[in-house]
Amino acid sequence: MSDVKQSTVDVVDKADGGKKKMFPGLRRRLGLFLRKYEVSLQVALFSLLSYYILEFFITIPFATPPAMQVLNWFLYAMIGVVLFCVTRRLKAAMILETALCMVVGLVDGYVYMFRSSTITPFDLLSIGTAVSVMDKFDFTPDFQMFLSFMYGICCILLEARCCKAVLGRGRWKTRLAAGGTAFALLAGILGCLATPGFPEAHGFDTVPWTCEMNLMDGTLPAFFIQLGWVSPAEPEGYDAGVAAGMLGEDPVFTGDASELPDVIVVMNEAFSDLEYLADTGADADTLPFLHAVMGGGPSDDPVVSDVVKNGVVGWLSVPVLGGNTANTEFEFLTGCSMRFLPLSAVPYQQYVRESCPSVVKYMKSAGYECVAMHPYLSTGWKRDIAYPFLGFDEFLDYTRYDYENEDALCRGLIADEEDYRVLLEELDDYDGSPRFLFNVTIQNHGGYNDEGFVPDIVAEGDGELSQYLAVVRKSDEALHDLVGKLMERDRKTVLVFFGDHQPALSVSDGIIKSQIPAREFYTVPYLIWTNFGADVSGAPERTSPNFLAIDMLRAAGLELPAWQGFLEGVRDEYTAVSAHDVIDAAGRHYDEMSGDEQAQVDVDLLGYARLQYWLLIDRE
Repeated sequence: MSDVKQSTVDVVDKADGGKKKMFPGLRRRLGLFLRKYEVSLQVALFSLLSYYILEFFITIPFATPPAMQVLNWFLYAMIGVVLFCVTRRLKAAMILETALCMVVGLVDGYVYMFRSSTITPFDLLSIGTAVSVMDKFDFTPDFQMFLSFMYGICCILLEARCCKAVLGRGRWKTRLAAGGTAFALLAGILGCLATPGFPEAHGFDTVPWTCEMNLMDGTLPAFFIQLGWVSPAEPEGYDAGVAAGMLGEDPVFTGDASELPDVIVVMNEAFSDLEYLADTGADADTLPFLHAVMGGGPSDDPVVSDVVKNGVVGWLSVPVLGGNTANTEFEFLTGCSMRFLPLSAVPYQQYVRESCPSVVKYMKSAGYECVAMHPYLSTGWKRDIAYPFLGFDEFLDYTRYDYENEDALCRGLIADEEDYRVLLEELDDYDGSPRFLFNVTIQNHGGYNDEGFVPDIVAEGDGELSQYLAVVRKSDEALHDLVGKLMERDRKTVLVFFGDHQPALSVSDGIIKSQIPAREFYTVPYLIWTNFGADVSGAPERTSPNFLAIDMLRAAGLELPAWQGFLEGVRDEYTAVSAHDVIDAAGRHYDEMSGDEQAQVDVDLLGYARLQYWLLIDRE
């Protein structure tokens, strides 16, 4: 009976030692299925691994909501299909996708390490600025980044071994149909995500706090959601005609300009008081001058006593953390608030043009010679383009400073002490016109891993924290000396000093022992002082950069222009209006208010938002 088929239960696998094979029919069907859908399964598997590898550089992707993981999986699979149809070789397509994910993940990891936020669409406009300061950072990857990179290498090796499929040249119709469909689905979904209002209506996370969006939505969806924020939406109820009529004419200065005081504004790079957040464990006071002034005296130091008597110190709610310096200075110089703009935007690169509001233009109309100073590249954040639009007569960049003199440097950057020496030289170059000097320092720029710099402070955590505290202490000493020299000047002088942001979270993480509201990471000190006893007591203890020019103009004895006059009315109700906080006149923070109270705040600030939109975006 040799022609009779064997029963399935009698099938014997000789290679398996004569043991009977279980469920041979199921195994056969599974084998056929795997062979039939081998390409699809490989695309699905390796696209999923590529997605996880990218995300793992800064987050734990398994913590992403399951539905979002499935969406991301689908998006990366569509990318894989498109690449396969273009390259015709599955191996090339899968390796290329994984390699791209590794590169994006690595860049995202470094961006997060250096400034505590992830890549945004606006970063594509800031590549030049990023490249110019790359040599100041330590690119040693952390363990998670290293592990992610190694996972990527393993994935590529697996793809090289397993992916054998090749699409013949004659199958162009199949390639076009499959690739076109995948591209259409990919573009359609990403296009929806970039449409303002769509993500919020469909359950996506839209809070760009550190890497929250990347964790909750995935890096690719988060990037396209933020792409929809590139152009700010009109505020609710906006009417250009009504907004244009909200401002009157600026007052015309008719006095003697030579009698006006000189005005110095110092925005100090990464200057902050980390003791505000937590105990640093430092073995010395990191800001002895500023802390003495905040303590209110009495003091044997005449500089401290004079600032206590003729100045005011407080806290500033700034819009950025660890980077994007230009946004803090934008708020100060224009009176605009990042609260009403895309949080990932850099207005110098998108919105500053001839019609942009600026306190510089007003001071220029009163007879001031307006000079911007920054001891680094003029092209950073496109300042060389933005500053003339804001009204500056001159911009002194790194070429004004002596980088050949080692004594003038701190960690290879112009030290604040040297910066202020040049500032005083410019101030004394008096030709009959009062001078407005806007100085952005560079000494404290991250990162804080310079092996040639020995900090004179030892703090808890790693050496990065100690180095940061050491350089800001040098800033504090330089500020003390600057005030001392200004006290000796014959000409009246107004000094406004503030930090642009706190350092990246990697610096302060080690000292944080308990939960801290996110807004507190956006808090830095400020100081206003005059050498002639002008009343500066009207400045609130807690405010934001967009309101600070009000107190500067008051101290200089100038009437407020129409825009600052409007802002003063807003500040009477809300002392700080910042991207990450609003503080009311009673000192309550936005996150301490009830939902109804927050809604009322948003309504109260609509006039501010509408007028800012007209001034910055809509005015011709």
